[in-house]
Amino acid sequence: MTPSTTFPTGTNPTVGQAAERAHEVVDRAAQKLAPTVDKAALAAHETIDRAAGAATGAADWAQDASRKLADRSTEMSNACSTFVRAQPIMSVVGALAIGYLFGRVFR
Repeated sequence: MTPSTTFPTGTNPTVGQAAERAHEVVDRAAQKLAPTVDKAALAAHETIDRAAGAATGAADWAQDASRKLADRSTEMSNACSTFVRAQPIMSVVGALAIGYLFGRVFR
């Protein structure tokens, strides 16, 4: 990093020298801090990668659980449909009994 060291005409030589030294100090500090900044950036990237990996695993689990729930729901629906087709009178009597009980409980 090389700063522009041109000063306005008529600048006091002492001020120019002080400014030059200040530029040098800034350059040295930047050179010393560069490895630290690089390490911090690398650590941040690694943390983000770990978080993304954990989130991916959680998303996969949620998707799998959702698929299993949908499959189980379909199985239960099919089982109920099969029972109603096999025994329609029993199904209607059962539905009436359940409706009557709910009506009594929530009255």
